[in-house]
Amino acid sequence: MRSHLVLRLSRASLARRDVVTRLLARLDARHGGWLALVHAFAFKDDELAFARALAARTHLWIYRVNQRAFGGDFVVVDVSMPDPSRRVAIAVDLKRGRDVRADRAGIQMQHATSALAEIARAGVVGAECAPRYLTGDARLVLGAIDGVIARGRPLTRPRRRWAGLRA
Repeated sequence: MRSHLVLRLSRASLARRDVVTRLLARLDARHGGWLALVHAFAFKDDELAFARALAARTHLWIYRVNQRAFGGDFVVVDVSMPDPSRRVAIAVDLKRGRDVRADRAGIQMQHATSALAEIARAGVVGAECAPRYLTGDARLVLGAIDGVIARGRPLTRPRRRWAGLRA
């Protein structure tokens, strides 16, 4: 039995309410632990609406994390960089009504690197990619995610220091 840590959520799959069941069926994950897997990836509260809102941003790929793996709720990858080693990944843990906190991996995200390693094995990010962390209310996280990506993205060109300028 293969251990499933993440499920890729496409915009088309998120259009349906039974997204988890259909994705697991496509992975041929029907075995004795089928029901446990469905529950491990099921959406709660505002998680489905959050995933749908992220899917509208075509440069982001969304992965649902197995809720029993302590890897957060989602891993979001900015695929706008063609080179996987330059892509930014964010482990997201939604907390209803909470303020946004960045770059603090709480107990619910202690194994986010394992989820990201599974994504790296698929070639989406580089093997050395370390996740950024984002926790908070879904609405606030949606507003903050682009800023976290921008801070995590490496510069495309080195900055030049002009010879004529002196401090």
